[in-house]
Amino acid sequence: MSSLNFISLFAGIGGFDLALERVGFQCVEQIEIDENCQRVLEHHWPNVKKVKDVKEKTGQKSSARLLCGGFPCQDLSVAGRRAGLAGNKSGLFFQFTRIVEEVSPEWILVENVPGLLSSNKGRDMGTVVGTLAKLGYGVAWRVFDSQFFNLPQSRQRLFFVGCFGDIRRSSKVLFEPESGRTSYEKEKISYSSKTSQKINSRTSENEKRLAFCLMTKNRLISHQDTYISDNRGVRRLTPKECCRLQGFPDDWLELQPAISDTVKYHMLGNAVSVPVVEWIAKRIKENS
Repeated sequence: MSSLNFISLFAGIGGFDLALERVGFQCVEQIEIDENCQRVLEHHWPNVKKVKDVKEKTGQKSSARLLCGGFPCQDLSVAGRRAGLAGNKSGLFFQFTRIVEEVSPEWILVENVPGLLSSNKGRDMGTVVGTLAKLGYGVAWRVFDSQFFNLPQSRQRLFFVGCFGDIRRSSKVLFEPESGRTSYEKEKISYSSKTSQKINSRTSENEKRLAFCLMTKNRLISHQDTYISDNRGVRRLTPKECCRLQGFPDDWLELQPAISDTVKYHMLGNAVSVPVVEWIAKRIKENS
């Protein structure tokens, strides 16, 4: 099958983009407001059109068959103030849907925190699903945990897949049965039995132990809080190790001039786990 073109909104450091391109999609436009993230995107996708602010994106005709993005979660997280979709940041969801309406892609792929399910007593979740449905999309959603995708990090995120005019195909992407059990469940069982060889070959003994979720406040929270203990003593996880926890290549954030470690931690905390998106992207491609 030929490549599927996509537009990446709230692109961050390109987690969606990397995952989608790994399975044959082609990025035609990236939208990201953070200057440091813009540098990362320019480094890895120098020939892709860039827009700095989602509010500046016009609904001009596009070849994109898929729109993806994780709209800001700060107002939806259980750790935040929970202003919900009325908040200045998470309210950018309506910019996402404006662009969806104007571009009319066949597929949409959205990520956010599970806190969306309970935000505003569930009404915000209803708004998300209802708004996308009014635009003509059959929407399915599911919570995935990164630890079951060969990543030693417990990170739960809510994913939406929408297919224009067809709820059956979007549901098939997230809940595709394989011999009576979903492939996600098979991978979950496989990972639970032992750490994969891929992880073993790329991580230290400390990284093989399951860590808690990468946060945006410049740290990784685990049962040792911001630090781990190894044969060198107590130390903080390095940005390279955090790249591995999210499924990015070791050198993904190695730019010149260099980006500070503080900024790297923040960007990785905001990023999607690449293998999770790759798993979903394969199924979108199979059902296109």
